[in-house]
Amino acid sequence: MLDKLKNKQVKLIVGSNSGVGAGITTAGGLAKTIATSGIVIASGILSDFDEEFVGIINAQLLYMNVAGDNPILEKHNEIYLNKKSIISISAD
Repeated sequence: MLDKLKNKQVKLIVGSNSGVGAGITTAGGLAKTIATSGIVIASGILSDFDEEFVGIINAQLLYMNVAGDNPILEKHNEIYLNKKSIISISAD
């Protein structure tokens, strides 16, 4: 199916599989989330793929934050995402 998306603008939801998403207990006994989530939104042009990785050029990575803070944006000329971490792909 990825061959249909090659050389097209795509958006991917990626799980970092890092397990981040920690919480701390406050004096009142309530848990408050303090770490960033394991979800990243990647976008760019799907340039290539093989059995393990998907290549994205003109890539932007948006790291989502659980605590409601502003997400972190990174830009890269080219990235490779592990297929096992990709949750969904959409064509823009």
